[in-house]
Amino acid sequence: MKPGLPLSLRLLLGVFLNFLLLGALGWALFQGQFGLGLDTLLASRAGDRLQSMAEVLGGELARTPKADWDAVLARSAAAYELQLLVLRPDGQRWAGEALEVPPEVRQRLGDRPPGDFRPNSRRDPSREPGRPPEFRPSSDPLPDPKPSPASDAPPPERERGGPPPPNPNDPRRGPGGRRPRFLLRAGTPPQYWAGLALPGLTNPEGRPVGAILLAVASSLTAGGWVLDPLPWLLGGFGAVLLSLLLWYPLVRGLTRSIRAMTHATERLAEGQFDVSVPVDRRDELGRLGTAINHLSHRLQHFVHGQRRFLGDIAHELCSPLARMQLGASLIQREATPAQRERIEDVREEVVLMTRLVDELLTFSKVGLQSRTATLQTVNLAALARQVADREAAPPHSLSIDIPDSLAALAEPDLLARAVANLLRNALRYAATAGPILLTAHAQGHHAILSVADHGPGVPESELDRIFEPFYRPDTARTREAGGTGLGLAIVRTCVAACQGTVAAHLRQPSGLLVQIRLQLAK
Repeated sequence: MKPGLPLSLRLLLGVFLNFLLLGALGWALFQGQFGLGLDTLLASRAGDRLQSMAEVLGGELARTPKADWDAVLARSAAAYELQLLVLRPDGQRWAGEALEVPPEVRQRLGDRPPGDFRPNSRRDPSREPGRPPEFRPSSDPLPDPKPSPASDAPPPERERGGPPPPNPNDPRRGPGGRRPRFLLRAGTPPQYWAGLALPGLTNPEGRPVGAILLAVASSLTAGGWVLDPLPWLLGGFGAVLLSLLLWYPLVRGLTRSIRAMTHATERLAEGQFDVSVPVDRRDELGRLGTAINHLSHRLQHFVHGQRRFLGDIAHELCSPLARMQLGASLIQREATPAQRERIEDVREEVVLMTRLVDELLTFSKVGLQSRTATLQTVNLAALARQVADREAAPPHSLSIDIPDSLAALAEPDLLARAVANLLRNALRYAATAGPILLTAHAQGHHAILSVADHGPGVPESELDRIFEPFYRPDTARTREAGGTGLGLAIVRTCVAACQGTVAAHLRQPSGLLVQIRLQLAK
């Protein structure tokens, strides 16, 4: 297999591309909104909304007596969530809130086309040539707009060192450069100041008055009038969507491979070595999958060889042990009474060895048979009654509670051997503690077959080890009840051959519960 890109490099490339894409999208949106400064917002829908507000407000002020202008502006400011201020043509406050206009705003007000606004007729003696006029809030009564001779006069020549003539194509102005439109952040604390021409106001002769509306907000959103958050929300949603589209194939491939390997290792831990992981990657996960497949193959080969070896040894030991048992019986008949007691001890040891060899032979045969097991529908109630009649005859107390219609997929002989070993184990350790319970029920897509007793149980720390071959809790290591340590190992091997699982749990106040989980028959 040709080596592919390392997984770490793929992740780093994915992160880099993700940030690059988000950065490009954010830069494009930033340039579209602020590429030429905050004034560019006024060239979008925000400027149209503010200009529409100014036109509506100018029309309402034109129909309202000047004494009520402050009330009109206060009502509009509350509705628009803005602070509103109207300046006269000479730059003094005409109506609205008495706000201190920051120098940056006064600078923008001074940079205007001649004839739009007239500077203060009262010349500031401290003003230097070329310095824009200074505007101060005024508390004077609201005068009637008067025509000024200078309004029709041609623009005077620019003084030496004065401000340059305005550019009619400046985007900070309205169409034709006649209407000042600007947006900047100024003041302490900083606020956003928008300046717009206030149309609709005329002097007694019916000529338009060059008034200006200042709208002040603490944030760009300002109730949605200054900055429209919709493009930003759409841009953020698009960035998240593109990120998901970019990362989803990689993450899905990683999780799918990891999930398959986790399932395979879980089956290996349960002793099911016939597992295989699909290997369709050329990175670290692909190498890991190949290693898992190789490991499962080697383990399956070793376990199969071990079981075959145990079976061969057990088979070879059966005949000598049988001859030894027969010879001990014959010698016991001819021995003296003093010798018979010792010969009986020898015969009991031979019987124990025979039992152990039989269990070894059964364990190896079940392990070899499980590789070719064919699953079929098994009625659990009928199988339980058949096993109980053979293993738990009176006077043993056994209670069976299994629905007659409950069926599972299993190999009948292997499942019967597993249930028989569980019953035999429960009767050996808990026959006198209470009735043995053999129950079954459906749970989702599985059938749960349980054997429970009221005996002493086992230490909780040893629950996972009782299914290991030759393992016996210390309290059970006696000649009378110790067993060979292969009964529950055979149970796990039989259940695994039926593609099921087996687990043990402690009961309260005492007892052991062993559950076999099989696939429910349809």
